[in-house]
Amino acid sequence: MAIKVVGLDELREKISLTGQYQVAASDLIREGCHLVIGTRKPTATKPKNFLLEHPGNGEKDRYISNLYPVPKAPGSPQGALWFDLDYQGRYYTLEINQATREAEIKEKQRKNRGKAMAGGWQAA
Repeated sequence: MAIKVVGLDELREKISLTGQYQVAASDLIREGCHLVIGTRKPTATKPKNFLLEHPGNGEKDRYISNLYPVPKAPGSPQGALWFDLDYQGRYYTLEINQATREAEIKEKQRKNRGKAMAGGWQAA
C-alpha cells in the first residue's frame, strides 16, 4: 500500500484569480472570490504589498503572492496601479483603477520559453 504525501497547496482548494473585481479600500471583491491587499515594511527581498485570499466563514486569510509594482503602461488611465504576481506556478498582472474602483487580474502567457519572468512574460 503506497502512501501519497501531499503539500499544503494540494490540500487547499485552488482559486481562479483571473477576472474583474470591485475595489473597496484594500479589498478586491467579485462573486466567489474576496482578496485583500496587505502591506508591510518593505525589505531587500520583499515588496511592500502582498495579496491574501479571504475565504470567510471563520477561516484565516491565506497568502497568495507578493505584489511587485510595475511601471504604468502607456495609455493606461490616470490613477491606475499595476502589479505582477505569481500563484501556483502561474504569472499574473493586477491592474487597479483607483478612479473607477475597479480591478482586473489577467494571466500572463510566456513570450519565449525558458526565460525568466522579467521580460519573459506578457499579459494574455
